[in-house]
Amino acid sequence: MTAAHDPRRSPRSGALTLALSGVLFGLFPLLRPWADKSETAAGYAEAMGSEWWVIAHLSGAFGFLLLALSLGALRELHTGTRGEAATRSSVVVTWLGTGLVLLFFGAETFALNAVALEGQAVFEISSAIREGATQLTLFALGLLLVAIGAVLVAMGVWRGGVLSRGSAILLAAAIALYLPQFFLPPAGRIAHGILTAAAALWLAAAMWRARRGR
Repeated sequence: MTAAHDPRRSPRSGALTLALSGVLFGLFPLLRPWADKSETAAGYAEAMGSEWWVIAHLSGAFGFLLLALSLGALRELHTGTRGEAATRSSVVVTWLGTGLVLLFFGAETFALNAVALEGQAVFEISSAIREGATQLTLFALGLLLVAIGAVLVAMGVWRGGVLSRGSAILLAAAIALYLPQFFLPPAGRIAHGILTAAAALWLAAAMWRARRGR
């Protein structure tokens, strides 16, 4: 793969990767069935047994993965600038967090769907799959690390002088709110998804127009 097509090195490839990440973050709550929020066994089965449950959660999982991939291009953009250290650190922290987050997404996407399709006691089994102390701790830690990575990106962009100084602040705020938004009703979570998409597209547009700092 040449540098012109490597999202870790090409600003425009990285911008496209980030833009796609934002679109997937927006699609996740828009496509997700919400019947499980009725807190009934029938609602759980309806939502988790739907094909849209799998599609939506895959969108969310790939949103995190592509976000992590796009940060390599941001790091390259800020090589030789005052923002280099922060953007370099953001890559490591975000990848660690993404790995932990994807563990949880895998169970949510496939295990819960399989349980619902088998017609088992989906209400009880889903609670055991998604609400165990280990699962929740790792998921929360992963989201915290990704949020720290996004804040480091905003710091690097602010200091680096390569992109407009505020272009990463909204994305940092949206990612930092990713864990709290799980406690919102569906409308709030959809609004957060749209906010995250807009923030990622804003930073992606800035990256598309940018030149490397070196």
